[in-house]
Amino acid sequence: MGEIKRKVFKEEIRKTFILYAVTPILIFSILSYNFLMFYGEMLIKRQNIDINYDISKVIEKEITHYIDQVEQLSSSPLIINYINHPDQINTQSSIYEMLYNFINSQKIRSVFYITDNKGNTIIDNSFCESPYNNYEIFLSGIFKQMKQRPDEIIVMINRVQLDSNIRTVYSIGKAIVHKGEIIGYIIFDLLEKDWNNIIHNYDLDIVVITDKHKNAIISTNNLILDSLGKFKFKIHKNKYIYIRDTEKYYIHQSKRVNGNILIFTLTSMRFMNGFYLVGLIFLLILFVLLSIVIVCISKGISASKTKSIDELLYAIKKVQEGDLDFCVHIDSNDEFELIGNCFNDMLIKLKELISKNNELVNRNRMSEIMQLEAQFNPHFLFNTLETLKYMIKIDTQKAVQIVVGLANLLRYSINYEDGNVSIQKDIKYIEDYLMIQKYRFNKRLEYTVDIQEEAKNCAVPKLIIQPIIENSINHGYSKKEKLEIILKIFIKSNKLILEIADNGDGIPKERLEEILTALKQENLESKHIGLYNVHRRIQLLYGTDYGIHIDSVYNEGTKVTIDLPVLRGEDNV
Repeated sequence: MGEIKRKVFKEEIRKTFILYAVTPILIFSILSYNFLMFYGEMLIKRQNIDINYDISKVIEKEITHYIDQVEQLSSSPLIINYINHPDQINTQSSIYEMLYNFINSQKIRSVFYITDNKGNTIIDNSFCESPYNNYEIFLSGIFKQMKQRPDEIIVMINRVQLDSNIRTVYSIGKAIVHKGEIIGYIIFDLLEKDWNNIIHNYDLDIVVITDKHKNAIISTNNLILDSLGKFKFKIHKNKYIYIRDTEKYYIHQSKRVNGNILIFTLTSMRFMNGFYLVGLIFLLILFVLLSIVIVCISKGISASKTKSIDELLYAIKKVQEGDLDFCVHIDSNDEFELIGNCFNDMLIKLKELISKNNELVNRNRMSEIMQLEAQFNPHFLFNTLETLKYMIKIDTQKAVQIVVGLANLLRYSINYEDGNVSIQKDIKYIEDYLMIQKYRFNKRLEYTVDIQEEAKNCAVPKLIIQPIIENSINHGYSKKEKLEIILKIFIKSNKLILEIADNGDGIPKERLEEILTALKQENLESKHIGLYNVHRRIQLLYGTDYGIHIDSVYNEGTKVTIDLPVLRGEDNV
């Protein structure tokens, strides 16, 4: 039966090892693969969007300049005067100079025409015959639009082949109106070559620029246009389109010049599709090889480690049953032997910890009760109330302070919260206690509290300072008329030092030796030594390196020093 159980357990170890080894590899591989794919697509999209923005910015800037120039020229007194008086040679030269300066400053250059109201060209920069010296053309196209809307600037596709090397694709024009009548027209025909120069400066698969009706102005691939020169497409999920139903492209569109011009930038996803396939095949091969290696390794590990694990599990079961005296014996000369030895040490320390914890609980409970009884015994309350009775008649303000201080003491003392408290919080309680005692003893009691700045945010166990101050007051007036108590708190040698000194009666040598002997004992049951309870609590909490030290000279005074670890913040045990 034992052999069968051990065999099944070994298989479970092997399966668990495979699961926890293969799963992270699989998850990491899939996440890495998807991240690379996602990042690759994001780079492609980002590049596409950036190029689209750059092209759009240049195109809009150029077209806007032309529109602004047409608006200015259509109302230019110089041009209006020349149309009315075409025989002025000087005016003609000034107009030519103005137009050439403008065109030469543009990235997209153009052929300009200024005509009369019948379409006859009177100024142009074309070396060819004006295409508008045709009455049929004058009745259609851009001239028709300018005549119908003389107050508007007309922008439209207007393809004109001037010669074998010069072709215009887009026109911007406006009627020249003088005294309410059309006296002429000004037109800029933008050169196709300069449009191509702009879009071919960027490394992108396809760029298409259209008007608002998606009629192509310029395109780096005319095969994607229909027979009418329109760019028609259907956008699929995530802004993808398919050209010829097989090639996938990412497309980004922007509108410029008040929506009159659309810029489309397309990036082929062919490379990413191939990368997807190669990456998937590589991932599958890598996963299969790793799985084979992990399976082989898992068999050897589960077989060699099962025996030691069985012994550890049996030992744990015995401890669960309450047998804290059971010890495990593993002689494997590996980590499991170390674990077995640590397990045995843990049991020893666990028994010690349980014993100390029980003692600490009892000691804390006894200390809490003793402190409350010592602080708010009938004598203390009676003396405080008596002081309050006289103070109400003599000094109302001081009476209020006594009431507030007593309330703070009561509230603090009945708060049974566990853990540590900050130095500032505990000192506030001590100052309330000393304030009440000060009103009681008046000039016979003086006290000083000095806290190092660095120590103010340290934490201490609750109710460890007050018993020592109370001892000073209760036993310091036998032979002294005036008692002075000095409380100093500071950090020294990586320890928090609480020093309470008084100039009271001091402790006789025999009594001092008796107290020091009592502090060294671990199981003192006397209920009359508050110092011992504080000392024992500190050593149970922090170890024998900390505790109380007493220095006293009879008839001269006593100094009690409390050593604590430096802890920051409340409840930091």
